[in-house]
Amino acid sequence: MTDPGLIRYDGSNIANNFHWSCLSYDAVVKVSRSITRIKSEMESKSKRKIVYGHVVDVKRDKHGTAFFKEFRQGELEIGLDHKISYCGLRRTDCQSEVCDVYDFKDSLLMPSFSDIHLHFPQYEMIGSHGEDLLGWLNRYTFPIEMKYSDLKYAQSKAKQFVGDLVSVGTTSAAIYSSSHFESTNALLDACNSGGLRAVVGQVAMNRHAPDALLTKDLHDYEKHFSELFRKWHVDDGRLKLAVTPRFAPTCSDDLLNLCGQLLKGNPGAFLQTHFAETQAEIDWVQSLFPKSRDYLDVYETYDLCGVNSILGHGIHVTKSEMERLNQTRTAIAHCPSSNLFLGSGVMNWKQMREQNIRFALSTDIGAGTSICMWDIMGDAYKSQKLMGHTLTAADLFAASSIDGAEILFPEYQSFGFDVGARADFQVLNARKNRFLEERLGRNESIDEVIFGLIWSWTQSMVDAVFIDGDIRFESGKCK
Repeated sequence: MTDPGLIRYDGSNIANNFHWSCLSYDAVVKVSRSITRIKSEMESKSKRKIVYGHVVDVKRDKHGTAFFKEFRQGELEIGLDHKISYCGLRRTDCQSEVCDVYDFKDSLLMPSFSDIHLHFPQYEMIGSHGEDLLGWLNRYTFPIEMKYSDLKYAQSKAKQFVGDLVSVGTTSAAIYSSSHFESTNALLDACNSGGLRAVVGQVAMNRHAPDALLTKDLHDYEKHFSELFRKWHVDDGRLKLAVTPRFAPTCSDDLLNLCGQLLKGNPGAFLQTHFAETQAEIDWVQSLFPKSRDYLDVYETYDLCGVNSILGHGIHVTKSEMERLNQTRTAIAHCPSSNLFLGSGVMNWKQMREQNIRFALSTDIGAGTSICMWDIMGDAYKSQKLMGHTLTAADLFAASSIDGAEILFPEYQSFGFDVGARADFQVLNARKNRFLEERLGRNESIDEVIFGLIWSWTQSMVDAVFIDGDIRFESGKCK
C-alpha cells in the first residue's frame, strides 16, 4: 500500500493515475486530505504576501553607525522568490485573490536574529555551576557531549534545539555539534526540517579530552566532513559546513593542518573555533605551540583565518592580533553571557569597532545562560558599561541580527528589510508587557522602546516568526 504521506500534488489528475480501490476508506480520506492540503500550500506559495504591522528595521550608515528606521503603519511585501520586495508605509489593501495578507495590527515587525556561536550538545547543561573555563569543560561539557554518540538521543535533542531557537526569533546560527558524525548529521537534518539557516560543524580534537570524544583517525574526520559537505552544503546557502577544531590546545599540528586543507579544498566551507577566551588558555597555547609568536599565529600557520572564519570570544587580544584579524577579515563571535558566567573577561567592543574587525553577538550556550538574543543584548550592554562604553539599542540589535547574518551569508548581499533580503523576521506584541505598552502610549522614540524591550522581553510576546516568508512559529508552536 502506498503511504499517503508520500503522495505529492503536482498538478496532474491523480484520480486517473492512482489506484484508489487498493486503499481502505480511512486511507482514501487521508490521501484526499493530503492532496487538498498540499494543493492549498502550493497555491499559497504562488501568491505574494503582504504583512502589516509596526515595521522596525535596523541599518548602518556609511560610517558603520547603527540606527533604526520605522514605519508605525507599516507594510512588508514578500515576493514569489521569498524575498522582501517592499518595505514602507502601508499601501492600499491587497485583495486576497492576488496575495496572502497578514495583519498584525501594531505589533513590531523586526529582522530576526543571527547567533554566530553556540554549542548544540551544551543546551541541556545551561546553568551548570560556573568554574573557570578549563575546569568547566572537564567537569560538565565533555561528559554531556559523550551522550551524543546515541543517535536517537541526538535526534530528539536536535529537534528541540532547533525549535527553541526559532521560537525566540533566531533564524540563522553557527553551531558546534559534538565530535560524532551521526549527531552532526542529525543536527543538520533538524535544521533543514525546521527551516533554520545554519553553519554546522562536527567538532574535531585529538588530545587533552576524554578518549571517547577524540578524533583518533584523521582520515575519518576528513571522510565525515566530505560526506556531510556533499549532502548538506548546497548552493542556496541555507545550510553550510564548518571545519570545527574545538580550540588549539585540543588539536595536534597534524589535525590543524588537516583542518586547513579541508577549508581550502571545499569552497564555501567555514571555519569555527575558539580564541583568546582566558589568560590561562593563552598561556597553555603558548606552552603547546612554543614556536608561535601568539595565539592567533597558531591558526594563521595552518591557514585557518579568513573571511569565512569565526573565532569565538577574542577577549584577551593583542594589538598585533587585532591588526591581523582586520587584514584577514576574520570574524569574532562576542559572547558576553558566557564570558560573565565563567569570569573570562570582557571583549573590548569599542576597540574592535575602531580596528574595523567584524564581529557579532552570540549566546555561546551552554556557558551562555540563555538561548535568547534579547538576554545577550542585556549582558553586552552591562559588560560594556564596565569598560566605560555605552551602547545604543541600535548597536545591540544590529549586532544580534544583520551583523551576524552578513558574516554567515555574505552572498545574500541584502539584509534586514532591504529590498532583495530574505524574508526572515519576527513579530512581537510589545503591548503584552505593561511597561512597554506605557512607553508606546507615550510615543517614546523607537530607540527607547527597543531598549526597554531588551529588559522586558518574554516568550509570550512572540506572535510569529517568518523564515523565507513562511510562518515557522506561531501561537507558541513551531510549524
